[in-house]
Amino acid sequence: MTEYCNTVTEFKGLRYEDIMTITNAVILRINKLLAEHNMTKRQLARSGGLSEGTIASIYKQIAKGVSLTTVFAIAQGFGISVAEFLDDELFNSVEID
Repeated sequence: MTEYCNTVTEFKGLRYEDIMTITNAVILRINKLLAEHNMTKRQLARSGGLSEGTIASIYKQIAKGVSLTTVFAIAQGFGISVAEFLDDELFNSVEID
């Protein structure tokens, strides 16, 4: 059973247009970029130098927030800068976790 409603625009009922936490915004942004790059979370982890467990913990929202170091690694995994990763309307109305 998958926890995605729509891989790109929803996660556990959250939608792009909802006001959300930073973690939720990061999850939706990862989903969008995974679809655009035709990648899996496993491929992202490997190309960004992260463990699969790190990606899983973001999705499970185990930690409060996502560190800048992790966002940097995720961006590298997609072959983009942190600025490009954060350049999405999702981050215009986030609340602190």
